[in-house]
Amino acid sequence: MKRSVKTRELKFVLLFLSLVLTTALYSQQKASITGKILDSKSKSPLENVVVMLSEAHQNVSSNSDGIFSFDNLNSGKHTLILTHLGYQKINSTINLKTGEKKTINFYMEVDVQYLNEVVVEGENTMGEVLSKLPYIETIIVKKQIEENAVRDVGEFMRGSKNIGGVRKGVCGH
Repeated sequence: MKRSVKTRELKFVLLFLSLVLTTALYSQQKASITGKILDSKSKSPLENVVVMLSEAHQNVSSNSDGIFSFDNLNSGKHTLILTHLGYQKINSTINLKTGEKKTINFYMEVDVQYLNEVVVEGENTMGEVLSKLPYIETIIVKKQIEENAVRDVGEFMRGSKNIGGVRKGVCGH
């Protein structure tokens, strides 16, 4: 009876040790990539850069310090694709060895593009495109301003119908 209890205990201990060793060996085989993304001219970190690991179909975004990371990767060839609005896309191929923890810095260059035209359309709550509706016009005359106790024209306009917003200051500044 005592011998069978000891045998069971020994089997349990062996099973537990084999699970622990298997987990430890498996976790050592995985690789990781950590990187920092910087502006090529100012060397300041770039936040919210989308970093795609194409083979694993994983995406992450860089944090406010420009840092990103991928963990638990298989060894072998991996392709990183970095994209950020206003910057040139980066494609980088990385070879990882078993258990390797690779750290890489990326420097993104500004990508200036000029547009010939920008068209902005809005929709009202009924789903109609606003550019297809008749133009809404508001005419303000001197008498209306004088009849209201306002300090300036901007204050008067903020209280008028059909005017969504008024900003003080020189246009373009």
